[in-house]
Amino acid sequence: MQKAMISKEKRLHKALIPLEKMHLTVIVANLKNEEMIQRAADALKQCKNQLDMILLGRLPQMTFHGIDQFNNKVVYIKMTEEEHPVLCQMAETVKTTFEEMGVDITGSKEFKPHLTVLKLSKAPALRHRRIRTILYEEYEDVMFGAQTLTRIDLCSMRKKQTSGHYHCESSILWDSCGGGVGESGLPASVTPPCVAEEADSTPDVLARSPCAERESAHDSPLTPTAENQDPSAVEKTREGENLGSEMSADEKTDSASVEAVPD
Repeated sequence: MQKAMISKEKRLHKALIPLEKMHLTVIVANLKNEEMIQRAADALKQCKNQLDMILLGRLPQMTFHGIDQFNNKVVYIKMTEEEHPVLCQMAETVKTTFEEMGVDITGSKEFKPHLTVLKLSKAPALRHRRIRTILYEEYEDVMFGAQTLTRIDLCSMRKKQTSGHYHCESSILWDSCGGGVGESGLPASVTPPCVAEEADSTPDVLARSPCAERESAHDSPLTPTAENQDPSAVEKTREGENLGSEMSADEKTDSASVEAVPD
């Protein structure tokens, strides 16, 4: 799917989320020092017993079907609703525990299960562009598969690993025998976690090139945003598109993130 999108618009390669970094964001925490990181790690461990009571020995089987977008800026794979209740209950438990233990999660948004595959904020030159449905329309009703939830990780947005994965500070692990709580270290059989990207430091003045300014909506699946177009052009661009009503939770940048990671 990502290759098909790039074949239609090569500039999007910098906006793609690598497969090994795909995840579901549960909460975002602002951890300013090692003490706060340790507090967050302790909070995650504290959730284990409550989460086990929610799961009752059955790990969620997450089914991914169809594709959509948020505000023409983020493309994501949708999750079917069968497991939404248990996942939302788990997310609320994590959120409440972190708050009770004094961890700053004011950067978090409402938990909405989705799998981000592309976001324009990763590519500064495309920041003021819009994604058109022509990029992904053939995947809007595709079954991508099912995955089992096996872990929840506390990941750093700043610390990187040579493998390209984000550094994991602490984890809750589950397996067929009930699992346990582990510290860092990612088994090869488990999809590695990822977090929202670091705050972008590239100034807006570098976001658009003179060539991009001159591009027509008919020349590229990426179109200028409303503030850079006249009203009539905006209306033409919006025809046939499904405009999103909210931004992805992954759009929020901060210092750490808690992710549910499929096996």
